[in-house]
Amino acid sequence: MHLSLAASAAFVAVVQAFRDTSPFLFFSTSQLPVALQAASIAQIQSSQAVLDATKEFLNSCPTDVYYIIHQPSVLSTDVSQSTTPNLHAALSSSVVKAKYLVSEAKGLGRDVKQELVAHIGKSCEDTLLLDQDSAARTHDELSNQISRSVKDGKKVSVLRTMSQLAGSRKGTERAALLHDLDQSHKSELSAITAEHSYTIIWTTTPLSGDGAEVEEYQPEFQDPAHMELKRDLSEGVFDVRVADDIDPRPLFEKYQFFTPGLFMGLITGIILISILSVALSAISSLQVPYAAFDKEMGPAAQKKQQ
Repeated sequence: MHLSLAASAAFVAVVQAFRDTSPFLFFSTSQLPVALQAASIAQIQSSQAVLDATKEFLNSCPTDVYYIIHQPSVLSTDVSQSTTPNLHAALSSSVVKAKYLVSEAKGLGRDVKQELVAHIGKSCEDTLLLDQDSAARTHDELSNQISRSVKDGKKVSVLRTMSQLAGSRKGTERAALLHDLDQSHKSELSAITAEHSYTIIWTTTPLSGDGAEVEEYQPEFQDPAHMELKRDLSEGVFDVRVADDIDPRPLFEKYQFFTPGLFMGLITGIILISILSVALSAISSLQVPYAAFDKEMGPAAQKKQQ
């Protein structure tokens, strides 16, 4: 009974921990600092940790263009290659050198986008903000304005806020809506990633953070004799460790098997075996005559004869 209560309490704690989370990512044509490489692996982080890491990357103003996309009311289970194909294509580009992907960022708010825009303006000396929410620009207009600004030595920040996702987390309407929203900023992604160095930041807010009701899980138990086991063929959640991050090198190039410790152990083993073999050969070379064990011819008998 106590174990059951403890397990229930642990399950409730896990559910509460993941209720106020949403994905966050940024990727860039600039290299990720060594200090942030370890932090980019953690898949569950607080909003403050995510913001601190992003601001640390932006401190040096590493690229010419910064594209901040804000998507309210999204879950990590909503994001997949089929729902956000354009974002995945940009993330998988060969020119991308830095990736910071967090599948569960806790407590992200609506003010994150403005905080990042303000930090970019503070880190870069001369920055032009293009707010696509207040004045939407076509692909050519956005591309030309970015080119002129970069040519004049300015950094460009492009801000875009998407519509809030609606519908049940189990339904297909959320996936379809997210796909349509991803298609809506396809031209912007194309204009931003065409010529200049860029950093793309995708911020979100949790489902409960926008006033939406989170559906509670209600277990349904069936008769085990009539329970059917089916393979889950649904498309998996977008893994932040994307295929581009997999090391394609062969096994013996990727890992060091013949380490210095192993080398020293082998040398020590060879020396000990050599010493043992010499000792065994010396012992085996000892010869004791048979007469030494004969009572009449042995040393005791010879003393008596004397």
